[in-house]
Amino acid sequence: MSRNTMKIALIGLGRAGSFHLRALYDNIDMFEITMVVDCNYTKATEMGRTYRLPHSIRTDDIPSNTEAVIIATSTKSHYDMCKKMIEKYHVFIEKPLAEQEEQIGELYNLARVNDHWLQIGFHKPYDTSIEKCFGLANPKQLVITSRDHPIPPIGYLRTSGGIVRDCVSHDVHLALILFGCCPRQVFAVGSVCNESIKQLNDYDNVVVTMVFPEGKTCTIFSDRLAEYGYDQRVEIYNDKECLIVSNNPSTEELVYCAYGVISSPISNSFPDRYRCAYAAQLRDFAKNAQMDTAERAAFILSNQRLQTELISVLKCIEASIQEKCALEPIIEMEDDE
Repeated sequence: MSRNTMKIALIGLGRAGSFHLRALYDNIDMFEITMVVDCNYTKATEMGRTYRLPHSIRTDDIPSNTEAVIIATSTKSHYDMCKKMIEKYHVFIEKPLAEQEEQIGELYNLARVNDHWLQIGFHKPYDTSIEKCFGLANPKQLVITSRDHPIPPIGYLRTSGGIVRDCVSHDVHLALILFGCCPRQVFAVGSVCNESIKQLNDYDNVVVTMVFPEGKTCTIFSDRLAEYGYDQRVEIYNDKECLIVSNNPSTEELVYCAYGVISSPISNSFPDRYRCAYAAQLRDFAKNAQMDTAERAAFILSNQRLQTELISVLKCIEASIQEKCALEPIIEMEDDE
């Protein structure tokens, strides 16, 4: 692979695909876009013409000089699409990689066999504010607030996999990395106020508490709509200090007046709040794809365990909401020989 630019194709031009396309252009010195692909002919044609890029409705048309692909197709297609692409290319794929632990293991094994890098799109650890949480030694308590704005279109919600898989998964992923292990116990509650979401048999308000080894805890507050903006906060604490990541205002100005202090609004939605994080994770993807075979295999095994733990915890959260009790995650992963 070229040490200067990675030749990459984008598969899927919907909501997530448009964010990744912008992230590619934010890193245009690192990437050369060889093609954009979408099964919808109109969408593929419009996007291709708008950005003056080769476009197609078929992945088989991806140019032979392509080194990597971004998969941003519908959730249920991820496993099959990744299985097809990982044999030829390095793969960056939107979460979830797959819905079952055995499928995750299969895809990571294919990545190792074909000497390709496989990376899942979890952007929060790449946010410059959240990155500071990793510098707090021996964290004891973690609180994550994630409230969406605006509420996603009903068409997206219908195929999103539900609030736990779509939203809470990002925060559980962050907690697993910060604590470096899997929780021993999970308790979750969910409710729904929005009638459209209720018809989808989903929740719009979820609270999760996870207990980790040594008594460490994480509490997650997740909601589909905050009228005041995209509310994203993290508080991490140990016995000596507490680090708080607050919402980023759109500008730095503060207005002092008789009524108090007025600041600018917080970010409107996640493409604004996490634009730099989206770009940073693609830079990390390009860097990781250049690792030698042995180093890449070790990282892949570590990531496989993380993704397997994540799926187990998400299943546990969903079951806890239904059964109204605390549950213990069950990790199903065979040791690599």
